[in-house]
Amino acid sequence: MEVQIIGEVGFVWDLEHVLVLRNKFRILGSFVGFSPKSVDIGLPLLLMGEEIQLLKEKGIVKLVEIKCWEEEPSERIIQRALDYKEQTYQSQIEEFKEERIEVINKMADKIVAGKKRKKLEQLKKKRKFDGMRLQTEKRRKLEGCEASDPQVVDLSSDEETEKSEELIKIDRNSVISQEIAKIKPISRDMQAVQMFDKDPWLENEDKISSNWTFKTEGIKKCKLFTFKDLWNNNYYISEGSKFGGDFLVYSGDPVKYHAKFIVICLNSVVEIENENRIQDLVARSRLGTCVKKTVLFSWLDGEDVKYRSLKRGDKIC
Repeated sequence: MEVQIIGEVGFVWDLEHVLVLRNKFRILGSFVGFSPKSVDIGLPLLLMGEEIQLLKEKGIVKLVEIKCWEEEPSERIIQRALDYKEQTYQSQIEEFKEERIEVINKMADKIVAGKKRKKLEQLKKKRKFDGMRLQTEKRRKLEGCEASDPQVVDLSSDEETEKSEELIKIDRNSVISQEIAKIKPISRDMQAVQMFDKDPWLENEDKISSNWTFKTEGIKKCKLFTFKDLWNNNYYISEGSKFGGDFLVYSGDPVKYHAKFIVICLNSVVEIENENRIQDLVARSRLGTCVKKTVLFSWLDGEDVKYRSLKRGDKIC
């Protein structure tokens, strides 16, 4: 599995790799995409430095960098992208036309019926107009005036019915062909543009091994050792800043379990025992009580990780 290093953070772009990391190695990360409830549209997966370092030490992943992304794209890549966009546009034109033809065939009977109604309405209007002209001519004849339009004749009911049936005969196949001929291709502003979750033209030679290392100065060393210790004890660990801590610790997959601990990493145990900052302990205990989690302090004693839990109303133990 590959983890792409950009700056000081790592990204996983392959959905299968994301699932393996979660299900097999209990590595959660956080999705950068807009929907954390759907992993396929939440890619890439952003890994914490502690997660990357653990995976690196276990030999589970390969860290890579892509230097070509730091440069302007070449003319070849630009043309390749434009050609692909044009190809997808042309294919969408055909797909749109096929969809419209399918709809036309499905709605053909209703279209034919609608055209018949429209022609019938036009015929009725014409008959009404002709009837008015006939009445006018009859009245003028009775008054002794010469007819202005000798072509207008009064039709019998049988003749009118026969004439109407002739005019509203519509061929179904012809209507379908006419409707298909009216289909216009979609405009370019209606084109669906694909958003890639990885570079489709990235070659293996574009990837180089990364010499990324986790910086362990100051509190970062405590965070790394705490993360590794909790992971080795079969916990799931995620980033914990939204609850005011460094990590959130789960007994099982967060999909099924709520976080059990809010872990806060310290430089030394003195930070807990500092009587001048007792309000910090009160604030953190209240936080843990509000979110129904246990606040867990961690610090390093040499290379060993030490813990103390904090609950409101209990002594620090």
